[in-house]
Amino acid sequence: MREGAARARPGGPGTGGVDRERLRRAEAATLDARVLAAVHRGWARPLDEREVDALAAALFEHQARHAPALRRWWAGAGVRRGVVRRWTDVPPVPVALFRRARVAAFPRSAGATPRFVSSGTTGASRSRVYLEDLALYRAAAVAGFARHALADRERMRLLFLAPSARAAPQSSLSRMFEFLRGACGAPGSAFLWRSGRVDVRALGAALGRARAEREPVFLLAPAFALVHALDALTARGAAVPLPAGSRLFVTGGFKGRSREVEPDALARACLDALGIGPGRIVHEYGMAELSSQFYAGPDRLYEAPPWVRWRVLDPSTLAPLPPGAPGVLAVWDLANRSGCLALRTEDLAVSRGARFELLGRAPRAEPRGCSLEAEAALA
Repeated sequence: MREGAARARPGGPGTGGVDRERLRRAEAATLDARVLAAVHRGWARPLDEREVDALAAALFEHQARHAPALRRWWAGAGVRRGVVRRWTDVPPVPVALFRRARVAAFPRSAGATPRFVSSGTTGASRSRVYLEDLALYRAAAVAGFARHALADRERMRLLFLAPSARAAPQSSLSRMFEFLRGACGAPGSAFLWRSGRVDVRALGAALGRARAEREPVFLLAPAFALVHALDALTARGAAVPLPAGSRLFVTGGFKGRSREVEPDALARACLDALGIGPGRIVHEYGMAELSSQFYAGPDRLYEAPPWVRWRVLDPSTLAPLPPGAPGVLAVWDLANRSGCLALRTEDLAVSRGARFELLGRAPRAEPRGCSLEAEAALA
């Protein structure tokens, strides 16, 4: 081999490719540590606006440098490296980009297979989400759940009406549920999903044990998985009032292909069948493309964690809208270090002060979501 031939190969031994990747990994580790510190501070000592701006600017520089799809999109939007000073300077990228390109701030050699694939209808295109590792996703998921759903106790018996991460390795919801079981689950926690559907017999037995042992349980489910489970339990005569302190976690939409279920009607059904009142129902909003989640109580007004910012935008001009005006929800998630910092969702929302109300899917947006996927499996 001629002397210097190795240097001539891009990325080969003797080139700067190895050094560049070493520098990228060092930069990524530093950013991850900063974000993890912000997540661990949580609500006790949340980031102030200057800290959010500084971290957002650093994440933008990192992603614009190492994610070609983002660099091209932001350049097309007129924003290049060196100009971002505040989180509001970062244009939110439409989630449709995840369906057309690899959105990742790390090379294919560090992760060629998507971590998550978004749920969707048959034949619909799906987002492919690449994360370099799951440490930030895990930390954000556990912190949000502990704050909004389990603030009064350390652990609880968690019953999941969804497949496990082993059964659905590319489901972000299943992965989150696995993290919650490990961090917050008491003995008896289980995934009650078999052969593509809720295992109603196992669910009835688990609820019966909880009642016999006077042990409160926490049911976690996509909305339509819960609807079908309640239907099946009622048909079998197996629904039972649960011990005091039992609660419910609901995620996903309430519209399916077979019918539409109003949230208030579902709340009444849970009260009638399980004895779980509206004050014990926690609503969650998340996406495969995000690393953080939003939570709401009975009023269904969603609150962001301290390391996340959001706006409701005019669908035509993308200008921020005032409170009370419906528009498209955009999210700036600092925990999305290896993905995309700023996302424009396909969901409609309206700002209600420091929180927002979800209104449904934007016109012409593809129907999708874990709840719709659950209905397809249960139909």
